Amino acid sequence: MPRPSRRGFTLIELLVVIAIIAILIGLLLPAVQKVRAAAARVACSNNLKQLGIAIHNYASAEESCFPKYDGTNRRLGWTTLLLPYLEQEPTYKMIDQTQSWYVSLNGCRNREAGQVRMKGFVCPANPGANRTVLVQDPENPGGSFPAAPTDYTVAEGFYYSTTPVNWIEGTIRSISAIGKRRITDVTDGTSNTLVIFENADVPNVWINGKLTTDNTNTPMVINHSNHGGWANPNNNNIRGWDATGTVQFGPYSVNKRNGAALYSFHTGGAFALIADGSVQFFGENTQAEIIKRFVSFNGSDIANVGD
Repeated sequence: MPRPSRRGFTLIELLVVIAIIAILIGLLLPAVQKVRAAAARVACSNNLKQLGIAIHNYASAEESCFPKYDGTNRRLGWTTLLLPYLEQEPTYKMIDQTQSWYVSLNGCRNREAGQVRMKGFVCPANPGANRTVLVQDPENPGGSFPAAPTDYTVAEGFYYSTTPVNWIEGTIRSISAIGKRRITDVTDGTSNTLVIFENADVPNVWINGKLTTDNTNTPMVINHSNHGGWANPNNNNIRGWDATGTVQFGPYSVNKRNGAALYSFHTGGAFALIADGSVQFFGENTQAEIIKRFVSFNGSDIANVGD
């Protein structure tokens, strides 16, 4: 008895199946991208939240003081002081705080410590989260060495202008500038004072969502205040930019440029840590004046995120 023949797919049927699969992928891809963006946003907010907890735990152990940094010969970063409170005790123990962060001679392991990647110091939304920061090497003139990155820095102050200098002071500053600064010195209220902010993908230069200068292979000056390596005593004086992100002291301080301003790869704005340990999302249209009032800690010029 002959077996019934088994009919295969026709070319038209195969094309229909492929088309259906393509349509389903097209429908699912935006949803997957949204989920990933949402997860990155939550992770970034949590990174700053953990920094806030670390700051308050540090203050509890250090006379209610904020951490400071020592910019003399780029010696000590505020991030280093927080390592024991971020479950990074092994890296902290590698660091000789009497030496500059980049020293590797005579058994000093500071440079080695600064090459340890810290997941909590980078935002997963940043396409350069896995970047390496290249830094000029004082121990080998003409040479360079790699450093592990950070996407967060402290708001040392806010500039209205530099000629003449018109500036207001932030909370975390250098040892030589403030000596000790206690949380109780924040008379504007800890819930109204910005401490740390997203400044993503430094030292690469981003303007209005576009990479304008790729510094991947460009060694950064060792004494730069904010070259993107976490162990460097990173600090930034925020300022406003115009809508193009090319002219300083304009009305915008969020997502126009990742130099001396809040900048992220989240849709619509960027995160910042507030002195009470909370994390706020500042929209792209937040006026520079509002950011300035958040940076100020004792000027009685209180602002709200929604202002």
